[in-house]
This record gives sequence, structure tokens and C-alpha cells, in this order.
Amino acid sequence: VRTLGMHRVYNSAFMNMLKKEENYKYRQTVKNTLEFDPQVLRRFVNFMNNPDEETAVAQFGKGDKYFGVCTLMVTMPGLPMFGHGQIEGFTEKYGMEYQKAYWNETPDYDLIDRHNREIFPLMKKRYLFAEVDNFYFYDVWDNGHVNENVFAYSNAFGNEKAVVFYNNVYQQAVGWIKESCRYAVKTGEESVEQRTCSIGNALRLSTSDGMYCIFREQRSNLWYIRTCKEIHEKGLFLSLNGFESQVLMDFSEVFDDETGKYRILYETLGGRGVEDIEIALQEIFLKDLYKALSDFASKELFESFKYVCSPSVVLQQSKIKPPKLAEVLKKAEDSGLAYFAKLVEFVRGNYGASQLFAKSLIDASVDEKKLWKSFAADLTQIAQFKSLAEKSGTSISKQEISYIRDLYETLLAKPHGAEHALIFAVLNATKLAIGKKAAPADGALLVRSWGLSRKMFALLKDAVSVDSDAYVAQRQTVAMTALCDAAVSAKTEKLAAFEVVSALFGDKEAYILTGLNTYNNVRWFRKEDMEAILQQIALAQGIVHYKKLGFEKLASFNKLLNKYVKEAEYNADNLLKLLEPPKPKAKAKAAAKKTDAKKGTVKAAAKKPAVKKDAASKAAPKKPAAPKKAPAEKAVKPKKTKK
Repeated sequence: VRTLGMHRVYNSAFMNMLKKEENYKYRQTVKNTLEFDPQVLRRFVNFMNNPDEETAVAQFGKGDKYFGVCTLMVTMPGLPMFGHGQIEGFTEKYGMEYQKAYWNETPDYDLIDRHNREIFPLMKKRYLFAEVDNFYFYDVWDNGHVNENVFAYSNAFGNEKAVVFYNNVYQQAVGWIKESCRYAVKTGEESVEQRTCSIGNALRLSTSDGMYCIFREQRSNLWYIRTCKEIHEKGLFLSLNGFESQVLMDFSEVFDDETGKYRILYETLGGRGVEDIEIALQEIFLKDLYKALSDFASKELFESFKYVCSPSVVLQQSKIKPPKLAEVLKKAEDSGLAYFAKLVEFVRGNYGASQLFAKSLIDASVDEKKLWKSFAADLTQIAQFKSLAEKSGTSISKQEISYIRDLYETLLAKPHGAEHALIFAVLNATKLAIGKKAAPADGALLVRSWGLSRKMFALLKDAVSVDSDAYVAQRQTVAMTALCDAAVSAKTEKLAAFEVVSALFGDKEAYILTGLNTYNNVRWFRKEDMEAILQQIALAQGIVHYKKLGFEKLASFNKLLNKYVKEAEYNADNLLKLLEPPKPKAKAKAAAKKTDAKKGTVKAAAKKPAVKKDAASKAAPKKPAAPKKAPAEKAVKPKKTKK
């Protein structure tokens, strides 16, 4: 590599030294290469076996040592090379002269799965690891001594950074990395300068107070938080078991705000990792709110309401006497009022509410009684659907009974449907905690931002000891709270349907709610997913607006929406085009008239026809389609004249 200028050279030292755990020798090889010319590293072909050697499984096994060395192979500069049968765990040695396998071996699927989890995601990031321009190699210091058994290095590409640790012995290792080993930098045609770089500068971290660094460890998938100042002053701490490897990725910086939330999170975790940084923040700052919610949404409440909604036939067969809803509400009232009071208190507090909404939107006159009344009304309506579906009176038409039974069947169709409806009733009252001016979308935003839906479904899981596809159901429930007023607020049913569909496709979780995906530059939705979420929205609208609007308007809206969904034939863009309202015509003229009116140039007599025209267009929105023909004819005539 040094003298002949070979493009690539097989680096047998990588395989032999790491296999024998001659870690000091290989670390010196890397360090000497960096001091001579870092560009040499990118020419190495690193491998764990080849046709002339024993197989990788024979040399390194199938455990942590194999995956630790394999991690080095795919994250070091240069070119990683996998031997034949290495990923499958084959033990037969293949020579270059072999035309076929002579041993009847089957792939080790556990080994393949671990490659899928730990190795292949790193191979997709080879652009991050292959070059040496931002590669730094570190000594791990433990009480004044360098641990020669631990490999530690960092690399970067663009805004992406990564740090890799691997302990290639059975003994545990702890220590710090701060300053990199020396590397050569050409300062002229013949002059070379030896430099070092700190881990803080390698990761390009800020030195300002109040800045925190957040990163993810790839193997455990845990997130960690450190102060940027600590990394600059002390470096990064590592703790590795024997043959353990860690890959730190997804580095980002955050600045602490006036609440001091990142400082409190950093102090609370004390260096530990968490599955989700945002959830960890919620658990700390919303602890009192979550406690009140846990007391309210108890196992007893979920179970009682399930029996209230269960079909009478099922209850009779099981010999279960259901409680009356009035009794259920009475038992839960004190804890419910306490939760809603705490929710109102937090909305007016300082945990992010001011960042989500304008101060003018938050109403200081709202109290917990209004929220409880909304919750109780929703539960009462759900219970009435059961009684009406089972005991239809003569005063109710067949169409209304059909509508009610459809809603009740939707409630019972999925596991724990009654409990999910209870969760909807709790979350639906959230918008009232903000104020009268708050829209359902505002309530849904608060529910998501504060993890209230996540917490409710976690409480349900603890109550029923079954995870009934909570990931999808949780997101459906939040969508129900955001869209339950769609048929009410819009001027026409078609416009309401357009708003619902636009909101669904525009949601960041649209791929979960509707199965939204892109193929050949066309967006498609999944039939089953779309039907499921539309049924849930229809249920939500029935719960909230059945008494106010009557079933005719709600049933008509649902029928129209489902009709256009079928006509779109799974094409999301077609569905939006079918529902998109026509653009208002002569907008520029209307704007000009308004401008002239301000200047006092439009006479009162001239205004009257304009008012009549607007009124007529509102009464018959289809008529403006006629003027389209005139421009089309004018466009054709000049063409004939030209010929």
C-alpha cells in the first residue's frame, strides 16, 4: 500500500490479530498507519475469513466476539469483505477450486436475524464509516492507564456522526475517551504535521452552557443525554462487558429552555439510557397529571364500562349482572373531577402549553365540572346505543335503527372496543381544558404532545393484561378526537369529507391510519385501513353529535364519504381530486371591487348586482361551470384564423 500504491490490499492482520486477541498489536497497526498517512486505512480490505482460511464461525464463533469483530469490520475505514457462508454460519471450508458444497448444511436463522438487527443497518451507513477525513482513533483511559483491549473511534459525514466501542477480551472494561491519537496532516508538498482532536470537536459540539447532546446506542436502541460542556471537558465515558460492542449514532444538540427540562432530565437519569427521550420528559414533568389519570382510569372503571356495553345475551350466558351506568359514573366522579382539575391546572402551567397554543386560546374560566359533564355525556350516549340497538321502540324509524346498530357493531367489532370508547371520551374532553375557542385539532395536539393517549392505553394494558393492537388503536383514537366535529363545522357534506380526507392524508401517521404509501409516484391507501378509520370516525361523530344533529345528517355524511372512497379505487390523489371544492371565480375582480370600495369609487347602485350574484352563486354552486365554455371557444378561433 505504501510503496506500490495498490488500490486495495487484503488486511490479514485484522483477522489474525483480533482472533488471537492481540489487541495491542492491532491498535498499534492502526495508530502507526494514522501517523504515516490516514489515507492508507481506506485501502485496507478487512475480512474475517477467506477461501484460504478457516471459516468465520470456526475462528470467531457465533456469539458476542463474532459480532464485535464484525462491527469493527463494517465500521472501520476501508472495504469490508464477507466470506462465503459467513452470514449463514456455515462451517465447511470453501477453497477457490470448489464448484459446490459437499456438506449438507442449513442456514442458522438466529445468526441471520442478529445480522439483520446489528450489522446490516450499519452496512447501509457505509458512507458514514468508509472515509478517513473525519476518522479519529482514541485511547481509553482508566485511572491513568490505557486499556489496550478496547477499540474506540469516531467518524462523520455531513451532519451525521458516529462513535464505535468494542472490548475484545472477556474481562469488563470501563474508561473515558477524550483526546484522539495522533494523525498525520500534510501542510505542504513534503511537510507533514502530527495533530490530535478532542471527542467534543470531532462531534462538532457547542461549548455553550445549557447545550445538551442527545444520541442513540444502536444495539440497545436506548437514548442518552450528556451536557456538551462535559463532553468537551471530560470526554465520553464507556462501560463494556466482555466482547461487548456499542455504536453511538443519531447525535443532536438541544438548548435548554426556561423550564430547565433537559437539565432535570439529565440529572434524573444520571447517565442511564431511556427508550424515548420525549416520553422520559413527559414522565418527569407530567408525573402529577399521570398520577391523577391513573387514579381515574382504573381497572375497575374499564371493567365496569365493558359490562355496561356488552350485549345482554353475552352477559346472560356468562351469568353476569352488569352495573348501571349511573352507578359507574358516581363511583368515578371524584377521581374524574380530580384528574380534569389537574389537567386544567397543567394547561395553564408552564409545561409546553404556551409553546403549543397562543395565550389568547387558553381560557382561565374553564373548570373541571365542564370537562366531567362532557365525559359523562359521551359515556351516556355510548350506553344508549346499546339499549336502542337491543330494544328498538316503535317511535324510531328503521333507518335510524340501522344507523344505531352500525355504530354499536363498530363498538363491538374489535377487542376491547368499549374500553377504547371510554378512552375516547376521556381524551375528547381535553380540548375543553384549553378553552371555548379550541378546536378538536388543538385537543388532539395536546393529547399527542403530552402523551395522554399513550398513557391511557398503557393503563388499559395493565387493566386487561392484553395488548390488543394498541399501537394502531391509540392512533385511531387520537384521530377520532381530531375529526369528530368534521361533519358539523363544514358548510357542505362534500367539504366536510374533503377536510376529513385531507387531515388523514396530511397526518404524520397517515401510513398507520390509512395505509398510505407511494408507488410509481402515486399515493395509494389501503382499503381495510381506510374503512376501519372511517368507521371509528363515524362512531365518534355519533357519540358526540347524535342528539344535536340527528342521525340523518351524520348517516348521509358517512354514506357520501364512503361513496367517494370507493370511486377513488385506492388512489389517494384521486380521492382528494374528487372531493376538492371548486376554486372561487373572479377572485381578482372581487378583490378589486373591495379595494375600490375602500377608495369610495364604487357606487351604491353598482354594489347591488354584485350582492345578488354572490347570493345566487351560493344557492346554486353548480351554475358557474357554464362560463367555462366561452373561454374554450375563444381559444379555438384564433387558431383557425392563423391557419
